[in-house]
Amino acid sequence: MSNLLPNEPELLQRLIDGDAEAFRSVYEHYQGKVFLFAFRFTKSHSQAEETVQEVFIKLWERRMLVDPAKRLEPYIITITKNFLLDGLKKAALDRGLQHKLYEQMQALQHHSVDELIAKEIARLQQQAVDNLSGQQKRFTCSVGRKN
Repeated sequence: MSNLLPNEPELLQRLIDGDAEAFRSVYEHYQGKVFLFAFRFTKSHSQAEETVQEVFIKLWERRMLVDPAKRLEPYIITITKNFLLDGLKKAALDRGLQHKLYEQMQALQHHSVDELIAKEIARLQQQAVDNLSGQQKRFTCSVGRKN
């Protein structure tokens, strides 16, 4: 990313002040560069487009943090890198969750259907007993011992 934005300090001050036209100028100048950076990283056209949108949304939301005395390009690069790295972290977590669910499904396959039904019935019975009043529990428990 190179090529300076014409009148960048003044444009950035207008951006900070909420000037939509200044934002449009910044977007038009940097969006192609952000897209190329993201595309090289993701190898996905749609992911790169999403990255462009998210980066400029974050820029607008954080425009008060922009220093008009400094170049904007390093700030945009940082936002872009952080967004892409956050996406990688989320994907890794999603893969971890998928792996955990797969292991749980494998564990369930090792139990017979009768075993699973018996466990569910026992759980429901215990839940029903837990919902009884104290006297009903004593009666239920004494009846259960006689059998």
